[in-house]
Amino acid sequence: MTATTPCHGAMSRPYPASTEMNSPPPEERLHRTPRIIVAAQRAETSHALAGALHAGDDSYAIELLQSPLRRADGLRSAACNLLLIQNELIEQPLEPCLEQLLQQQPQRRILVFGVGMNDDYLSRLVRAGAHGYLNTPAEPAEIRLAAQQVLAGNAWMEQRVVSNCVSAPGSAAEQMAATLGSNIDSMCQELTRREKEILCQVIRGYAIKQIAAEVHLSHQGVKMHLARLFRKFGASNRNQLILAVLDRISPVKDLSASLCSGLRSNLMETAG
Repeated sequence: MTATTPCHGAMSRPYPASTEMNSPPPEERLHRTPRIIVAAQRAETSHALAGALHAGDDSYAIELLQSPLRRADGLRSAACNLLLIQNELIEQPLEPCLEQLLQQQPQRRILVFGVGMNDDYLSRLVRAGAHGYLNTPAEPAEIRLAAQQVLAGNAWMEQRVVSNCVSAPGSAAEQMAATLGSNIDSMCQELTRREKEILCQVIRGYAIKQIAAEVHLSHQGVKMHLARLFRKFGASNRNQLILAVLDRISPVKDLSASLCSGLRSNLMETAG
C-alpha cells in the first residue's frame, strides 16, 4: 500500500503507508485492458480526466458518465476496474453509498476526485472503502499516476489521512472487529449449546469420531446435530457449513462468493 504527499495542491510520488489499511491484491482486475468509468457532474470535467488518462502510455477503456447523472445509483452494477467519481456524486451519508458501490463488485477500485475536500471528509472516504482521492486541481501526469497506483492495488492518499484512519476511534479495523463480534453474537442466539459445541469442532477440522470424543456424544448424536446445523445454514456437508458460517458472520458481504470471483478474475487474467 502506498500513500502520497501533497505538492501545490496535487498528488506527488507515492511512498509506503501503513500496512493496516486494507487493499485488494494487484491481480484483481476484470479485463486485460482495464476499464475505467469517469463519473462527473459536467461533461468538460469528464473529458479533461479522460484526456489525461489517454495521454499516457497505458491503454484504458474509458466510459464517461456526466449530467444528467446526479446520483450514484446507476454506477452500482456498472462493471469496471476503476471508478473515478466526483465527490459531489457520492450520496450522503457516504459510508453506505460507497459500501453499495463495492458490494456487487468487490474487486472494483474507487478513486474520488473533488475540490477542497477536508481531512475529515477524506478520512471518512478511506474508512468507507475508497482506495484513493485527488483533491483537484491535479496535473495530468499526477492523474495518470494515481490511476496506475490504484489499479495496481495500491492506495493514493496522504500519510496523515492514513494515520487518522488507523488511530481514530471507529477506524476501519475497529469497525470490522465490532461488526464481526456482533454478527457472531447474533448467530449464536440461533444455535443450541450442543450445536455451538459441534460447530466449533467442525471449524477446527475435526472428524465425526474426534467431535464425538470432544463433546461426549455418540457418533449418531453428532450426526443428528450436524444435520440440524446443515438445515439452519443451507449446507449439505461440513465444508459448505464452514463457508456458510463465514458468510453469515463476515463484515464483508458474501465473503465466499467474493473470494471465488477474485480467483476467477485472476485465472482469466493469467490465462495463456
